[in-house]
Amino acid sequence: MLGQDATDLLKHFGRGFGLEEDAFAGLAVRVRDYGVQLEACVSHIACDVTEKVPAGDHFVYLARAVAGETGVDAPSYVHLRKSAASY
Repeated sequence: MLGQDATDLLKHFGRGFGLEEDAFAGLAVRVRDYGVQLEACVSHIACDVTEKVPAGDHFVYLARAVAGETGVDAPSYVHLRKSAASY
């Protein structure tokens, strides 16, 4: 979960990446037993994917939370769109 000043990270991940590209290149990260954690996060949740469900031109991933942590007492980023029909 990102903090309120997450605009740069949203732009970084929002541009998309090819299958061979490292999406975390150039970012401050911490390698955990269960994956990569962004240093800029205000909290994190690690999950084990239990199911991948087709949903039109996307997939919905169902997962079980296995670890997590809140480390910073800061409000999280909230992004609201006027319409879910536009990206």
